[in-house]
Amino acid sequence: MCEYFETHTREQVFQRIYDGRAHLWPSENCAVLGEIINYPIGIRGFNYWLQGPKLDELTAMHDGIEAWAKERGCMVATGLGRPGWARAMHGNWQKGPSTRLKWL
Repeated sequence: MCEYFETHTREQVFQRIYDGRAHLWPSENCAVLGEIINYPIGIRGFNYWLQGPKLDELTAMHDGIEAWAKERGCMVATGLGRPGWARAMHGNWQKGPSTRLKWL
């Protein structure tokens, strides 16, 4: 059993970037991959989908990424991951719903 849960192949991730459904911000030693989600109640959000591995470079990128998201009408930012991400990222991140995974 693996310790993590993969939802997309490499090719599927690249296709989502190519189609404009995912947005990539690379830096010298890391990258952020995000997506805009339009929720049925009318809220538009930016989801930090994948990011890593250099925390200092990542956090330096977040202000620009979030400004980009706000320009596109996003009202909320979300991200899944270990609880430490909420502490490491800048701003007033609140604890959201927790996630669990059980292989059936």
